Amino acid sequence: MDLVIEKVTPQVIVEFEASDTEKAFIHELFYRQSAGTLTPEEAEYLDQVVEFEMLMARLQAKAFKALKEI
Repeated sequence: MDLVIEKVTPQVIVEFEASDTEKAFIHELFYRQSAGTLTPEEAEYLDQVVEFEMLMARLQAKAFKALKEI
């Protein structure tokens, strides 16, 4: 994670946000997951999205810290 912080500015990481289209798609996948209608491929994709979100949360925490130290 430190490598990413060094190569990408903390401000860019803090401001990162998925597009409205991506958010709507993920929302639909969560809805379909709760309804039990996801395909195995969609379930795997959703798992990857959740992992990515957890990684981004850690990166953003480090980025906020880096911005405070400036």
